[in-house]
Amino acid sequence: HPLTLKLPGLVLFAGFLVCLYLLAQDRLSQAESLLLVGVFAFHPVFIKFLDQILSGMDVGIVLLDRKLDVVWMNRTMPRDLLSAEPEAAVGRRCFDVLRAKTEECRACAARAVFQGQPSVQHLKQVATPAGPKDYLKITRPLALAQAEGPHVMQIFFDITEQQEVLG
Repeated sequence: HPLTLKLPGLVLFAGFLVCLYLLAQDRLSQAESLLLVGVFAFHPVFIKFLDQILSGMDVGIVLLDRKLDVVWMNRTMPRDLLSAEPEAAVGRRCFDVLRAKTEECRACAARAVFQGQPSVQHLKQVATPAGPKDYLKITRPLALAQAEGPHVMQIFFDITEQQEVLG
């Protein structure tokens, strides 16, 4: 599995960031320590590394800002859920990319999380040429050190096989 080879690098990188923070916290204020860690964590080389890891997973991951614009989407986002390629999704509204609609969903999970709900989970069924597919969608808050304002992360798991087994 592609993630198996990348997981040790991710753990090593996370350990590096934690050690850097612990070493800096005695010498700098908390804000300065977080800024120092953020410089390393959000360096373009590391962002590309994390993108490669997260795009090697068999799940769809989308980051949204408060305006519901797509900030980032992994390349393995299930195509059944998209009306645009992941590369073309950044900067567009989530409902335009994920649902091919021109307006926000009535029960928007991202809005609920932005309004303080810790997590929203629901099942989503999508019609495909091969038959219906079931996805578990989890929406959670995400705080990015260098980003402007809060973000939410939506994760899509294909649970079609599990649903078929449950009947």
